[in-house]
Amino acid sequence: MSARYWLPFGSLTIKSVVVMFSILCGVLIVSGCSDLVENELDQFLCEAYEVWQFHGVALVARNGQVVLRKGYGLSNIEENRANTAATKFLIGSITKQFTSAAILHLEQRGLLDINDPISKYIDDFPAETADRITIHHLLSHTSGIPSLNNDMMEMLKRGDAVTPSELITTFKELPLEFEPGGKYNYSNSGYVLLGKIIERVSGKTYGDYLQEYIFDPVGMKQTGIFNDYSTLTDFAVGYQKIPDGSLVRANIIHPSIGYSAGAVASTVGDMFLWSRALYTEDILSSESIEKMLTPNLGNYGYGWIIRDIRGHKVTAHAGGTPGFSTWMERWIDDSIFIAVFCNNANTPDGAIAAGLASIMLGEPYNHPVVKTPVKIDPEALDDYIGVFEIEEGIYRNITRSGNSLFAQRTGMPPLVIVPEGDGQFYFEHDPTVTLEFIRDGDGTVVEQVIHYWVAEDTARRIDSLDTETIP
Repeated sequence: MSARYWLPFGSLTIKSVVVMFSILCGVLIVSGCSDLVENELDQFLCEAYEVWQFHGVALVARNGQVVLRKGYGLSNIEENRANTAATKFLIGSITKQFTSAAILHLEQRGLLDINDPISKYIDDFPAETADRITIHHLLSHTSGIPSLNNDMMEMLKRGDAVTPSELITTFKELPLEFEPGGKYNYSNSGYVLLGKIIERVSGKTYGDYLQEYIFDPVGMKQTGIFNDYSTLTDFAVGYQKIPDGSLVRANIIHPSIGYSAGAVASTVGDMFLWSRALYTEDILSSESIEKMLTPNLGNYGYGWIIRDIRGHKVTAHAGGTPGFSTWMERWIDDSIFIAVFCNNANTPDGAIAAGLASIMLGEPYNHPVVKTPVKIDPEALDDYIGVFEIEEGIYRNITRSGNSLFAQRTGMPPLVIVPEGDGQFYFEHDPTVTLEFIRDGDGTVVEQVIHYWVAEDTARRIDSLDTETIP
């Protein structure tokens, strides 16, 4: 043994020495493994920067301890300013988990009941409709209220500040897409109404309520709603890719456009603090947390998507805002936390998170790669058009527009799928997720299999279903 590890054996028994030596070696081995994992995570993220133009910040933790927290690429390309662990990002729809937490917090205080109709709290919404929709329906995206429409998109383009009432005006007179509680359809509009309810019940602005009852108690000092974010040097600048592959600045939007569906900005470190708080009852009771993380239709809880991945319970959510792409996930039973915040909106943040999770779990994973589409006769694309049932009430609809195919899961926007072989496609926004079409003996497409990370889903073709019933 080297002098560095010399022990005064004089008063120790041989057994004690063996035990102490074993403990010491164990500490060294664990430390060495931790370093190896951190290095592998870092190497993967460096590859993501080189291949996928990952400009952003990532944090990976296990058992409440940070394994990696690091910035990659630039927060401001024009000024050559690097991303750091402290860089703030707009987190888009990850905001929804704070909205749901605020609603549940108000329920804990006896100020509302999530089974109440929204007509009890919102005056400027048609009563006949509001009487049929509960707060639960809004939280779980089962209200039937259409999501963003053209009027709201015009607001988004202007980048002007708007009021919650102005946002509600853009959709309150629209007919419901289905009877409340009957289906799942992701709706930003529903979460806008939740913000309005928070303000009505609490007497505080949405942002102030979050600050007082969630952000400050948790110690999230870098989190909030920053209307002047585009002028602050500790914020990342949002970029998007143009056809020649270069990155250009995305339009600046006013956070009030996102409101309670997507206005919050944060750091990966603050989100880690929030994740840790959800293992306690510091903010929400165990009953409220159970409600938040119990899947409803579409595997959606309240502000979280809940999945079982090979026996692991995973809760996650993505966020998208012009110039920004964010992802956060919690492996509940494994006590693993992952946050990937990107200021290149075209970065496949979900694929990055999947790679990081694989490393933490010791599973095989796909390295970042750029795929090249193969040419295919446009008329041959018609073979794949149809409706495929993933599970009861959940479908993936394959449609064609010009020379492009689109895959649209129930309640989600259509996504471009790109051919890479006979019957093989990958998703344009995330090339690690592939869609394989299966033919029967007659050559007719009868099934599709989606492959992502360590899991896959099979959907059977059901063209006989009335497609007008599919949201």
